[in-house]
Amino acid sequence: MNTEENFALITGANSGIGLALSTELAQRGYPLLLVSNEEAKLIETARDLEARYAVKAMPLCMDLAQSDSAQKLFNYCETNKIKVKILINNAGIFFFKDVTGTPPELAQTMLNLHILTPVALSRLFAQQIISEKRKGYILNMASVSSRMMMPGIALYSATKSFLRCFSRAMRHEVFDKGVSVTTISPGAVATNLYNLPTRYMKL
Repeated sequence: MNTEENFALITGANSGIGLALSTELAQRGYPLLLVSNEEAKLIETARDLEARYAVKAMPLCMDLAQSDSAQKLFNYCETNKIKVKILINNAGIFFFKDVTGTPPELAQTMLNLHILTPVALSRLFAQQIISEKRKGYILNMASVSSRMMMPGIALYSATKSFLRCFSRAMRHEVFDKGVSVTTISPGAVATNLYNLPTRYMKL
């Protein structure tokens, strides 16, 4: 693999906003590393983007809700000599449940997806970009709910609030070193985010 290629790494890449961003980057000619835990859809998305835009699109099936997933993903890129220029932390889940009615395992999954993994990935790739004196971009997916108190989705809005505040602060820390950190705070969008996968419904 050509180590000079500047990859865009997108998590939650095979549907919704993640797919839209992946498509936009493919149109601009970026080679892609597409990460999701839905293997069949991910492979289909990668093949489709390669066929339509003549770019390299690598699918990587990974559960980013695991506590060590960020390090594993970073190590994968290191091992395969993938130079990431654009990191998009988009993977997430959504559900309507009061905090007291949310199983601990489901709460931990959301905390990992919306806080632990994005923070770790941002840190790891920013450190690498700075040490190699390259330019890089990090985009973290927040939400309009990050600015509100939202009973019924308290965990979701609070985790997105953390991510928005974290991203703004980190931007000031790394911008002069060559890394730009940005957030998107969209309102409700008709995506599969609202269809919680069956494996989570059992929790």
